[in-house]
Amino acid sequence: MPASPERGFELPPLIEMAVSIMTSSALFDPYDMKGVHDSFRNALPRFERQPPITVLTAASIVGAPPLVSDAGLPIRWWLSSEDGHDLLQLQETFLAVNWRRDVAGFNPAAIYPGYDTVAAKAKERVQILRERALMSGAELPSPAACEVLYSNLIPLHDRNGESIPLSEVLAEYKRADKNKQVMGFQMAWNERIDALAADDASVVQVQMVVVGVVKEGGEVVPFVKLDMIAGAVRESWDECFTFFDVAHAHIRSRFMALTTERAHASWLPR
Repeated sequence: MPASPERGFELPPLIEMAVSIMTSSALFDPYDMKGVHDSFRNALPRFERQPPITVLTAASIVGAPPLVSDAGLPIRWWLSSEDGHDLLQLQETFLAVNWRRDVAGFNPAAIYPGYDTVAAKAKERVQILRERALMSGAELPSPAACEVLYSNLIPLHDRNGESIPLSEVLAEYKRADKNKQVMGFQMAWNERIDALAADDASVVQVQMVVVGVVKEGGEVVPFVKLDMIAGAVRESWDECFTFFDVAHAHIRSRFMALTTERAHASWLPR
């Protein structure tokens, strides 16, 4: 099996990665959603209507305004690839580019393409929306805030199926009886991004919780769900993509520090 571009892992525990941007006004004409989809249809043929979101999760902490207008919450659309791994989310003043894995199957064939690929797709899709706006004599609105999301499912077992104590997966977790598995464990905090200026209020939300994933046949297998979401208020497209680079580097470094070598061994090539 080819290695993932991300740190050489054969099967990284990543289940979703996304970059998101909220804008100050409408990105596109919602009455022309078919035309918008036509611009992406070759790569993203699937089309779904989804419940709206009101605000970016982490960016709201540092002052991002809610995505609410006098007209109420706008519809959110998902444009996705045939296999469902590549996703573009669009709302009137919001877009996100996601890579997703099938959680239940944890399909090893769905190889994470790496941050650089996802960020490049986001830039390409923003440019397509910019060109659509220019065709109608308008300009793409300025961003108001942006986020980077990494969601991971870390197995509490090795490749041979042997159970691994939580204390030997998470570096932050310590117990007197390290071999005793716990139920209902959760831990969360916010932290700064070291590479940013001291007066930059951007944050990373870190959330860890033990969950059960139902596998084929109905077996429930325990995992640690570790989510990291970096949010910032940014007012230009270039600033958003610069933030994505900085936040990605911070999250990748912190993820490795928050997990143990024993956990890493389950993801490395055999």
